Amino acid sequence: MPLSAGGTEPRYRVCGYYSLDEPLKEVTGRMLMACDGQIYETAEGKIGILGGAWSEPDVTITADDILHIEMQDGFDPFTDYNVLKGSFVSPAHAYQPTEVAEWRDEVALLTQPERVEQVDIEMCPSSGQMQRLIKIKAAKDRRAQIGTIRTNLVGMKARFPKGDGIHTIRIVAEEFGLHGVFEVTSHVFSVPDGFCEIGIASIANPYGWTVAEEKPLPPGIDEILLPDRDAPPITGISLTQEAVMVSGDVKGAKLVVTVANPGREDLHLRAQVARGGISATGPWPDPQPAWVEMPGGRLRAETGILDDGVTYTVRLQWRRYTTWVKAGSVAVVANPSAPAAPTNFSAMLTGSTVYLDWVNPIMNFARVQIWHNTANNLAGATLLKEVNGVAGQPSNTTTPVSGTGSRYYWVRALNESRVPSGYAGPVSVAL
Repeated sequence: MPLSAGGTEPRYRVCGYYSLDEPLKEVTGRMLMACDGQIYETAEGKIGILGGAWSEPDVTITADDILHIEMQDGFDPFTDYNVLKGSFVSPAHAYQPTEVAEWRDEVALLTQPERVEQVDIEMCPSSGQMQRLIKIKAAKDRRAQIGTIRTNLVGMKARFPKGDGIHTIRIVAEEFGLHGVFEVTSHVFSVPDGFCEIGIASIANPYGWTVAEEKPLPPGIDEILLPDRDAPPITGISLTQEAVMVSGDVKGAKLVVTVANPGREDLHLRAQVARGGISATGPWPDPQPAWVEMPGGRLRAETGILDDGVTYTVRLQWRRYTTWVKAGSVAVVANPSAPAAPTNFSAMLTGSTVYLDWVNPIMNFARVQIWHNTANNLAGATLLKEVNGVAGQPSNTTTPVSGTGSRYYWVRALNESRVPSGYAGPVSVAL
């Protein structure tokens, strides 16, 4: 690609690093973002890289081929972003994230406030490359039309891309208001039913580029003082649980981590979560932990809904700068609200069996635990059994007994997360 300062550079390059414990899918995804690429399956069953360049369509769908159509606007000019920002990392800028000139919808900005979005492409090493990628993203995010068409089996011609750029087809169907080039975003078919369903999105070629479009390159380290490449330690770590209503009375929980502001805009928090109470870095015993990225902002991240009663570990780092540190390990409790203790607890001896009955609490209830002892001493009591029941309703159970003396019983309720109530009792029987 031509450069305004003279010379040329490759259209796409990748510059960055990854650790060997990162999932391959995530690493590949970061690389593909630097070339507007995606993985696809060829007609021969091989794996290829699609995108990164314009491809003139060699398939045309006409109105005669279309059985059904659903279309809608590709973006909302009143709510979607009108300013798009991005940054790159290069040796000439001391490997520091360096912002390029932002893309702006100047027409919209005449009557609207700025609505800014940041595009993060970690492995982009060039100002010009980042500007070209921003131009491509803006075009794909602001399409005039998106939708789905159902065709006869002529649509099978649109099944596989040519592989020389993005997957495009031409649609000529004036009666449907369609006449132009569309990107194929999905494709399913049924030969027995004689149809193809094709996801489409209008697009004009966003890959063209001239020297006149290139904005000035930010100054390099030869022109400015070398930035501080040493990142401070992460401080002010707060790891908490937040309750989430899943549906109806079903509750879940997620973990939220926040850190103190280090006073540097180039530092962005990266957080990961894994099952178990483990260290932030290996070696770990098998099975190896499956670390999952936690989405969030510059100083905050959160998990999705986690499994109740399971211990999770969260680790942190400044993205691109520091090694992993442990934020903490937490046993997830989806419902921390303790139930009330059971009421009307009583015991009756019938032959060699003790009959116990009680009334379950009306809220936060899942089951009860029965504890027993040969002395009136709760501290020395042992768990006899757990009994399921219905909230607010009477329950009962029986247990065999033998010997002489007295038997003492206590009961307490548990919620779905096994958070206990206080004990009711003791009640006793004499043998």
